[in-house]
Amino acid sequence: ISNEIQEESAGSSVAEELSTANVSAAGKVEETSITRPGEAIEAATSGTLDTNLDLTGLSTAQKEEVKDAVENSIENALQNESVLSQEDTVTVTDIDDVTGEVTYEVSVDVGPEIDSSSLANISNEAVSAIDSTLSNPAILENIANEIKSEAPGASDATIAEELSSVSVTDFTLEETTLVTAGEAEVIITGQLDTNIDTSSLTAMQE
Repeated sequence: ISNEIQEESAGSSVAEELSTANVSAAGKVEETSITRPGEAIEAATSGTLDTNLDLTGLSTAQKEEVKDAVENSIENALQNESVLSQEDTVTVTDIDDVTGEVTYEVSVDVGPEIDSSSLANISNEAVSAIDSTLSNPAILENIANEIKSEAPGASDATIAEELSSVSVTDFTLEETTLVTAGEAEVIITGQLDTNIDTSSLTAMQE
């Protein structure tokens, strides 16, 4: 850094100060601020559902079919309760073969109409709405019934049997993150200790 500063002295009106510059220590990084945040496009909330699904004897293709059925069922149940809009989506990322625990992610579309001052509240609002809905045992039962309704359309009897006997007993919510689009400008401020003496320089020279 010292060498880079000294190289700037050539042709400069403050050549003497720059040519003898020495950086002796790096001060602490003070703060980071986002001056132009990317446009928020969705809030993604992850969580789990406890079910009695047993996928140990199923093939990979069969497991994917069960995941799709559970995914559609969670989405339909939350949309029926007006927690999610038609633009919002649910993705089942995993179902534990043995325990039946379903890991899912709810993506809530926020769109460009959300004011930047409201972004801090989006995650809390999303979690609160989903939490209050899934806290109702009747909603968990509705999800189970939605899954059961997928059984008649299953590709084989094994999947149909698994779906038709499902129960959903509990849930957890883990975290909510904002997904953004577009560039963001991040400014990091800090300090460097040098021997540059600007006491005799004009404001322009500084």
